[in-house]
Amino acid sequence: MEQKQQQFREKKRRTIRKRLGPAYPFYKFGRMVAGHALKAAKVKQILARNDGPVKLHAGAGENYKEGWVNIDLHPATRKEILHNLAKGIPFPDNSVDFIYTEHFIEHIPYDAALAFMTESYRVLKPGGVLRISCPDLDFLVAAYGQENWRARTKEDTRPPEWEKILETQSWYPNRCFMLNLALRENGEHKYIYNFEEMAARLNEAGFFLRHIHDKKMNESDYPELQNIDWRGDSLIVEAVKDRSFLSGPLLTVVVPAFKDEDVIAKTLDSILAQKTDFKFIVKVAADYGRDRTQKIVRDYQEKHPDIIKPLMSGSRLGAEKTLHRALRTVDTEYLAFLEAGDVWSDPLKLQTQVDALKANPGCTVSAHNTQVNDASGKKNVDAAHPSSLVCRNVLPFALLPLRLANKEGLQALYQAEGGMLFDDKVMSEHNAGGSDAAAPRLKK
Repeated sequence: MEQKQQQFREKKRRTIRKRLGPAYPFYKFGRMVAGHALKAAKVKQILARNDGPVKLHAGAGENYKEGWVNIDLHPATRKEILHNLAKGIPFPDNSVDFIYTEHFIEHIPYDAALAFMTESYRVLKPGGVLRISCPDLDFLVAAYGQENWRARTKEDTRPPEWEKILETQSWYPNRCFMLNLALRENGEHKYIYNFEEMAARLNEAGFFLRHIHDKKMNESDYPELQNIDWRGDSLIVEAVKDRSFLSGPLLTVVVPAFKDEDVIAKTLDSILAQKTDFKFIVKVAADYGRDRTQKIVRDYQEKHPDIIKPLMSGSRLGAEKTLHRALRTVDTEYLAFLEAGDVWSDPLKLQTQVDALKANPGCTVSAHNTQVNDASGKKNVDAAHPSSLVCRNVLPFALLPLRLANKEGLQALYQAEGGMLFDDKVMSEHNAGGSDAAAPRLKK
């Protein structure tokens, strides 16, 4: 049936192309613009209803759900929005309460699935929930090794006819066929997950591991997500967008330090001088050294206990371990870097860059020009110096190899995740050739 529909649509396209001739590209462009306008109007209408939580059913297919905004690419299915989810989710930031998708994510490539999870995180409100149901690799492998490999050890609510299909030799002639069909689905399945892999990808998309949970069929802490599943032989995972962004700090400043007793105070003073409409904290990763750096940091903590959060080491860790340790503790939506000895010269630096990232959700890092003062007193301008970076917290630092805990590694990872914004204004100063204690810094 689907093949016939595809053939019909292709025949219709060829007919229109033939009739319009050279005007066909303009016709396609006009349809695309009109489609985007209609989609935007539909989204605006949905958000304006204000009649309860906004619930998206992504990749709905033929499984239409009442009370949900059903989104699907297939023209023949019943839906509210016709959209290719590989191109993002057509809703603004922090606008959706629930996203549900059942046996959709295994049909899209690995990178596209990660992009979908990242988009889900973007559009969910703080406290919003993404529920994913898909084939369970662990369950399939376990079933393959069982003598009664046809047995269903998970619940299934599909019609009784499904059991009859399972019993027929024409459907699953042997366990090899069963496993290959589940993994490949005649080429339609692109990637099959277990919980460990799903949790790692969701974490990479922005969800904290402590907010990612394996669920049973039709069970949820949220009434909107109860009794919603159709396929019981599935991996079902819920990921909750952290609520702490509502009242807690929005940004973490990471300050690596080692034997910086002469310069750490001016660095911290420049951070405390920042004027923002959001809360931020400062994690000073002070590696062990026989000077007063750690004592100075503790003094600042006593004066500013809600902002200064020391991460002291009792023995020498070295550059990369010190930075890596600090990065793994970051649980805010944004983070910034400032080496001990460097200063932020513009008190609106953080506010400017966070506002820019909020306005450009496709970008993951913001940078600006930095004045570099060398030992001879000469001044130069450096673009995208570590002291200029403000980044979205989208990298899985717990999984980050130690060798990448430096400027080049982090910048490469961030730019691979999304675009970089650049402001040519000078908003920080870097003093080159200063203390030789700069071990734990983002290396230039």
